[in-house]
Amino acid sequence: KKSGAGMGLMNVQRRLEMAYGRDASLRVEAERERFRVELLLPGPPVAPQITAGPAADAKASGTEITSS
Repeated sequence: KKSGAGMGLMNVQRRLEMAYGRDASLRVEAERERFRVELLLPGPPVAPQITAGPAADAKASGTEITSS
């Protein structure tokens, strides 16, 4: 093993932890002639979609719903 081998991956792992905490991960697999890196990053939160009812009808028509 060369001196400094894996330092880049350790730095990436540390930066992921600082930026995302446990919401991101880095997995490395090294076999004979194969090297695989899996990087998982969190996506942006997804807003709930309204698919039925008065709110969906209003959204589709561009009408604002107000309550009194």
